[in-house]
Amino acid sequence: MQVIVPKAKSEWARWQAAIPRWKDSIVWHNPWRLERLPHTEEMKQIWLNIDQFKVVECVSPEAANVLVEQLDHYWPMPPTGVNWLCNGPGTAQVLEAFGLSVRYPESGYTAEDVIAIAAPLMSAHDSILVVKGEGGRNAFKEYFQSTGQKYVETQVYSRSIDKQILKDIKASAQKSDAIWLSSSALGEAMLNDDLNYWRTWAGQFWVSSERLLHWCNENGLTNIALAADASVNGLAAMLHKQQGEL
Repeated sequence: MQVIVPKAKSEWARWQAAIPRWKDSIVWHNPWRLERLPHTEEMKQIWLNIDQFKVVECVSPEAANVLVEQLDHYWPMPPTGVNWLCNGPGTAQVLEAFGLSVRYPESGYTAEDVIAIAAPLMSAHDSILVVKGEGGRNAFKEYFQSTGQKYVETQVYSRSIDKQILKDIKASAQKSDAIWLSSSALGEAMLNDDLNYWRTWAGQFWVSSERLLHWCNENGLTNIALAADASVNGLAAMLHKQQGEL
């Protein structure tokens, strides 16, 4: 059995260490191209006043890298009274290495899972800062604006998909039984690159959420299996479960 796992290269070592049993079953690809956005006066004001936020949420390791760099630059000591949140253990690792006490969901790692932690921490007049890349989902914004609480986001990097890696993924798929799909943005890029290929591909799409399952159905993809979440444990469970079925 061979499974394609598209993942940022910075995450490969951590995931590989967590699932050594499957090292010969996985083909890794890094489809993401990240580029830091220019530091603006608006960003500077956010970093200088970050102690005014009840919750600060980082959506990715790259967002966490920017945050800790700016805290190190503007704050002799990290501000107190802030609840530091993130989506999962990879991002938490960056923040914890800087000395921050971080909370993240035990499973799921979606925006909705983080909102379930953040919402009880905030009263009516509190504010939340989300550190993120360009684009992506608007779940945080939609939720906190609907509650009337102050929502602020700062986009600190751009994210695009390497078209050559899409072709490499397709080449790997010819010898693979499944692909781990935890991003609709990547899925959309794959379909834009070769819609017919992926709609007729004999392999299985392992999706990490009900939202992605719905996305696959909407886009005519078949042979879909739903994982428990987007974590390496979710992938390991799928490998264990599906090995005898593929």
